[in-house]
Amino acid sequence: MKTLFFSPKFYPEPNFYINDIVFDLEIPDKVVLTGKKISYKNISFFLKKNKVNIYYIPYFERSRNTIFSLLFEYFSFFLLSFLIIPIVLFLERPKKIFYYGISPPFYIFPFILLKVFFRYKIIFWVQDIWPESIFLRMPFSNAFYRFIKFLMSIIYKFSDRLILISKKFKGSSRFKKYEIKIDYIPQGCKQETKSSLDEYSLKIFNLIKNETRKVIIYAGNVSNSMFLEEMAEAVNKNKNDFVFYIIGDGPLKKKLIKKNYKKVFFFEFVERNSILKIIKQADFAFLGRKLDKDKKTKIISKIFPAKLSIYLYCQVPIISLADEDLYRYINRNNLGYVNKFSGVKELSDWLSSLLLETEEKINSIKFSQKDLFLRNFDHNNILKKIKTIIEK
Repeated sequence: MKTLFFSPKFYPEPNFYINDIVFDLEIPDKVVLTGKKISYKNISFFLKKNKVNIYYIPYFERSRNTIFSLLFEYFSFFLLSFLIIPIVLFLERPKKIFYYGISPPFYIFPFILLKVFFRYKIIFWVQDIWPESIFLRMPFSNAFYRFIKFLMSIIYKFSDRLILISKKFKGSSRFKKYEIKIDYIPQGCKQETKSSLDEYSLKIFNLIKNETRKVIIYAGNVSNSMFLEEMAEAVNKNKNDFVFYIIGDGPLKKKLIKKNYKKVFFFEFVERNSILKIIKQADFAFLGRKLDKDKKTKIISKIFPAKLSIYLYCQVPIISLADEDLYRYINRNNLGYVNKFSGVKELSDWLSSLLLETEEKINSIKFSQKDLFLRNFDHNNILKKIKTIIEK
């Protein structure tokens, strides 16, 4: 039975968990359909890696951090997918489509339309909740909100299995009618291998390892919804010995760099295996989430950031500015230190108080993180659950 894994992002993009899922999953006949930026000249329409056939849909990457540029990237991928998806389906004839549904989720529509002709089943691993997710980043009208919500209901209806990343959705009115076909699997984290670091990753690794001040690290999307600017301001104004390392890219990064913070340092993304080794060198890992209080976007609070599993694996105490759900989760499971943002000065004072924490407390946090990771986020357990769903 052949399974086609469909994900807008995949190899050579280094930091998406679906890479580890596909290459490590022990099932026969795996095929991948993904996107590739036009700028990747060294990759053609087809590539074979680790005995997996990988087909690519070219698209124009965003040139600026604007809504227009983002929509152009989405539209170019969506348009070309209607041309390439039928060809790949004809060549490979899969029986299952496993969709890794990062934003935007509408890329699955060609598969829904062609389902009647090729007779496969669709498994949708929901990574983001729309329309709420997009409306955290842009204004919206009620009519547009209802339209996007309607489109999502079509995707849910024609998916044969839905995998949600949090059990907090259980009983939710959004998914209640689909309960019979729902499974719950969070994003996990694969253990790092013993491979050596490249020159750039090694530079970051050594900077943190040799740092005499307390290092707070953040790895991921640099955007306004993460309290990154607030944390950068607090660290920079703090009289105690804190520094803030931000690894990643996003719409907020240029603005923060222009502020010339003396205690905040910026780095580009590094591949997943390297980032695990780097995070382990830090004293704290930052996890922020800033949600709109509007009831329409409240459902987003049920999804915890994917980097949570990475921080737990690395056993680095979390420092978090969070909404109520994430706040309670970190506190209840003893995963680190969590607060609600009330101002830069207050945040800076709170950071200073963390220097008084005992080694016993730090070790208890690391133990809790390891225990929770093994129970809920271990890569091998995630693989077993996904394999079971695919083979049903």
